[in-house]
Amino acid sequence: VDFMQILPSPPLAHIVKHFLIIENDQISNIGLRLFSDGNTGMVFNFGNLLLHLKNDGSITEFLPATFVYGQLDTYQNIISTGNIKLLIVVFHPFGISALLKIPAVDLKNRILDLETFYTSETQNLAEQILNLSNLNSKIRLVESFLIAKLSENHRDNQLPFQAVSLIHR
Repeated sequence: VDFMQILPSPPLAHIVKHFLIIENDQISNIGLRLFSDGNTGMVFNFGNLLLHLKNDGSITEFLPATFVYGQLDTYQNIISTGNIKLLIVVFHPFGISALLKIPAVDLKNRILDLETFYTSETQNLAEQILNLSNLNSKIRLVESFLIAKLSENHRDNQLPFQAVSLIHR
């Protein structure tokens, strides 16, 4: 499995920690793990379906092609059903809350379809990303989407970001 981290552009650095690319064309049934590291994420899956497993090993569900996850109390296991092609936006702890305009606690321990938040735009965005062959172009497209959503938000409350910055220092 190939992993690559790419830093965000400066306008997103306060909410996006990095972009994570995970790819594997050869083997199915590979286990991936979402860790309880305090970060949140937005996932674009362009490979085969992913299975979300309960921590006791039983299958919970197939994950949607695009989804967001909140802060986790414990790790979450995910199994590939074929090739893996993931573009993941890894947010700082309060980053996705600012983007989605909801309290972070409402996403805690949850994995939700991105269409829950952006009904009309999710399918179009995923198709546009899929049709781009260059990785940098894909990331620029996602960044443009995120910047547009942030500008619609006009959130003035910087307190969560300042608190996280203080904790990191």
